Amino acid sequence: MEDPEKYNIGIIYARKNSTNFFKLIYYTLITIFGIYVLSDQPYFPWQLLGKGEISNCFKGGFPNWIYHQKPDYFNIYYLGVLAFHISDLIWLLFVYELQTDFLMMLVHHICTISLITFSYLTNYSNIGSIIIFLHDFGDIFVYIARIFLNTKAPEFTKSSSGILLLLVWIYTRLFVFGGIINALYIEFSLNHSWINWNILLFLCFLYLLHMYWIYLIFKKICAALFVNKYEDTFKVKKIR
Repeated sequence: MEDPEKYNIGIIYARKNSTNFFKLIYYTLITIFGIYVLSDQPYFPWQLLGKGEISNCFKGGFPNWIYHQKPDYFNIYYLGVLAFHISDLIWLLFVYELQTDFLMMLVHHICTISLITFSYLTNYSNIGSIIIFLHDFGDIFVYIARIFLNTKAPEFTKSSSGILLLLVWIYTRLFVFGGIINALYIEFSLNHSWINWNILLFLCFLYLLHMYWIYLIFKKICAALFVNKYEDTFKVKKIR
């Protein structure tokens, strides 16, 4: 008779991979849509294959920089991403299997939803759209790696997808995102307000979370390369 525990774990990983496939499709499509909406904007940075600089958001000087022309479909893009993260938070709380990173993901979702909402209400959505885009682009590679890890794919595809994920995250979530935070700090330091400093504080907290996740990814890649141990960055803690 088949081991019930193995059967339950198999169901859990089947559910996880269904989620992985869905999110891979979502992040791919939302990234393509983001390029379509933002590619011609002067604040879409060249580091993300755009034609401008994030500093262009502030060329009009304060308070004029908070009044920006939104391109076609901008609100659909921005609020659609917000709706997805709210839905994902609900699923994290009530649907997904409980994983060891539950508290961290809960904090991440609350921080992300707060930033998107607050930036939209305060007319910083032009800056927010770039931060959303670089995160969504990086998440494509998260779910490629997770799909390989949770299947019987060849070992080299698992390690290769993990290394690719690490490189993309270092570039987008440390280098590009760090540059955006630095540009905001320079501008906000010349124009003090509780709105500016609260946004900067949330972004710095998000940056620290990314540093920790990159450390975990690096640790798992080392385990795969040197001790031949392949597993998802976050494992199931228990069955609900």
